[in-house]
Amino acid sequence: SRHARAHRVYGNLLFRAGRLAQAEKVLMRSIWLDSTDATVLLDLGHLLARSGRHSQARLRFQQAYTASTCKQDAAAADVAMSALYMTLGRAEDAHAFFERASSRDATLANEDTLLALVADFRTNLPTTQPAHTPDSQHTAHAEPHTSDTQST
Repeated sequence: SRHARAHRVYGNLLFRAGRLAQAEKVLMRSIWLDSTDATVLLDLGHLLARSGRHSQARLRFQQAYTASTCKQDAAAADVAMSALYMTLGRAEDAHAFFERASSRDATLANEDTLLALVADFRTNLPTTQPAHTPDSQHTAHAEPHTSDTQST
């Protein structure tokens, strides 16, 4: 809807201005107005990843993939998931998502985009993480994994 799009644009402006808490609220409002918009789900996932909230970011990237209505949106969600897994040091999972993204849209799924996202996701991460956080554990998801679930 038009209102959902306006909230998404405003939320992204707030995000770029570094006003993360406000941006998150506005993006959540956009999702409330239109829960099928893959772009806003992806945008919120980026904000959460940059905030170090990896489990929540992963969920939003999964939702963006599920909501995608074109191969570019699906590829963008997979590139974001790949970058998240690279950030977490899960190279095999990152590779699986990047390969799936490349099969959908090789132009969008490129090394420069992936590395830029990894750098962005690491921007606000703490320098040290506890040894056992929910995000550092390998859990089953409804997504391709190389070790603990079947590929989709």
